[in-house]
Amino acid sequence: MIATIEKGTAYGRVEAPPSKSVSHRYLICGALSGGSVIENVAFSEDIKATLNCLGALGAEYEIDGSTVKTGGISPDKAVKCTELFCNESGSTLRFLIPLCLLFGQKITLKGTERLMSRSLAVYKEMCLSQGIEFTEDKESVTVCGKLTAGKYSVRGDVSSQFISGLMFALPLLPDDSIIDITGALAEDGAGLHSCNLRECNTETATTMTEHRVVLCQRVHTLLDFLYAYAHLLSHSLLTSQIVRYELVERWVE
Repeated sequence: MIATIEKGTAYGRVEAPPSKSVSHRYLICGALSGGSVIENVAFSEDIKATLNCLGALGAEYEIDGSTVKTGGISPDKAVKCTELFCNESGSTLRFLIPLCLLFGQKITLKGTERLMSRSLAVYKEMCLSQGIEFTEDKESVTVCGKLTAGKYSVRGDVSSQFISGLMFALPLLPDDSIIDITGALAEDGAGLHSCNLRECNTETATTMTEHRVVLCQRVHTLLDFLYAYAHLLSHSLLTSQIVRYELVERWVE
């Protein structure tokens, strides 16, 4: 089949999709709670991987359209399944490794060879320093041991996913912990994560205190306006006309 695209003027309504980065974080915060409602979730393969892995760790969740009701993960309970499939989602893998270290069980996180080629050096060094098993191969990473409270130094020029992963897990330990970010932050994922935790009634500070994520709250996933910006940019490059776009925010009641 041959399709011919004629030159034209772009116009209309652009619906900015939910932010995948925020959705991962909200779903994990919700799963650690006593019960939360996450609205406006787009179920990409990465988000599905996170949900399935959270279920394996003990979360209960119910999907109704683009809304997820979830909660129930507790480090005091044994995980439902000790093999988690992260598919190709780096967020799933990096966010959940510290949570796996709360249970003291041998847990294997699997994924594609491409995913497993991504660096996990921050967690590997952390585990080895605490005597926690951390083994990698082309298809999986296996951890066995229990995370302890303390001071964690993380370089600011690495992915903020490592910092977010620690921020999920450390508040659930019985003692205080500190995340010391050395150097300049390459991205503001830690700030984003702090905002997510605050929206879930969890206090955040430089020193992590004995707070727990225990709530029943409804939150709405933020939109990813970069998607809409791509449409605007393509139009500005192809034409000299000015067109107004509406960025439509789709709320779920």
